[in-house]
Amino acid sequence: MFAQFILLLSLLLHPERRLVPKKYKYLYAFGEKDRRIEICQRYFCNIKSVRSIDEIKWLDILSRRIRVISIPDKSYISKTNQKIKRLLLKILMLNVSAELNIINIQEYFIGRQEPKIVFLIEQITAALVQYHLPAFKVKLIKGEAKLFRLYLIYFVLYVNKSKLMDYADGVTIFACYPNEWLIKIYRMLHPNRQIVLRLHNRVDNHVKLRRRIESMLKKHVIDVAESYYRKDSELLNVNYRPNGVNAKKLIKEDQNIRKSLYFFLGARSKGNTRMCDLLPVEKKVKEIYPNILQWIDLYSPVGTSEWIPYCQYLEKAISTEVFIDLVRISQDEGFSYRIPEALALNRKIITNRRNLIQEPFYSKDRIFILGVDSLDGLQAFLENDIPKLDDSILSYFNSELWWSEDDPYLRKDPNYR
Repeated sequence: MFAQFILLLSLLLHPERRLVPKKYKYLYAFGEKDRRIEICQRYFCNIKSVRSIDEIKWLDILSRRIRVISIPDKSYISKTNQKIKRLLLKILMLNVSAELNIINIQEYFIGRQEPKIVFLIEQITAALVQYHLPAFKVKLIKGEAKLFRLYLIYFVLYVNKSKLMDYADGVTIFACYPNEWLIKIYRMLHPNRQIVLRLHNRVDNHVKLRRRIESMLKKHVIDVAESYYRKDSELLNVNYRPNGVNAKKLIKEDQNIRKSLYFFLGARSKGNTRMCDLLPVEKKVKEIYPNILQWIDLYSPVGTSEWIPYCQYLEKAISTEVFIDLVRISQDEGFSYRIPEALALNRKIITNRRNLIQEPFYSKDRIFILGVDSLDGLQAFLENDIPKLDDSILSYFNSELWWSEDDPYLRKDPNYR
């Protein structure tokens, strides 16, 4: 609490002077890939990863000599002594969440902004978005659930807003983060920028979020709201924009070498039904091509620690003949990046997404839908060539055009509304 107060006071007195957080003996992260490690490494030193809260000494906790990046999730806590340690971390306020929020906002919100910016909260998504939106500067911001912290920062910056305001134009995308007060802070400091709220994840409470978005639009906190998920866009009354890719960059990296017949890497669904849905295809392919096993590449990581970087994923994806894309949650969920990747590279798709039949890029030669198309036609599907898609269709999945004068969604084509 004291460290947070000092940072807020420094921000109040000298808002443009770079804040320096307090140094701690150790700053602990739980797990090798704590989701906040990348953002914390910008500001803190002595970060140490531990696999269990048992590795943190009682004396270090009680004497407040250490801090944690975040309070460990309850799913990692089972023993009584672990529960007590976790409770002490909370009671003694030994996480750096509040400090991180202040210095992160100061660095990224104050001062002259790049012409095009995307704010994200997950590193794994940031690498992917930066690849496909090279014209944008992708920045990691901390997700903040405790609004009172944002109220304090807003007040401190409001006092100084006359000397902090930047009137330059530009486009700023807040991706996957509908926090009104965080965006209010940014809007206060940059009143002339176009601010877009983009939802990259599926929404559960549509009624509550729709009211919040409508309020943000009415108060000019944001200019546009959109979702990659068609059903959510309809229920929230926001624009629909599916995931898109940098087609030119993908095509340039394509060496026309095939290392697999088909390839899939994706998170496991409940009960791992994704892989189960693919079993009939595997059986049929092995029947058609008895020696095909070494040309099939399937991988479903158990947790985030097993994810590979996007560049490694692309090496595998670009060198496969057929893209596999499987539903993770529900049939009406938004498209994964695999769909536009396959379209840009002019590859065939095997999928269980039945809603692709309604898309303008659909054809039986290009897309084989599990549970709809007969496996008897699989060999012909795999061996027949497909024509390149028309540019008028591909443009909707070309992220190079987005939020520019050539943005196809500004034309409000009914096929993509």
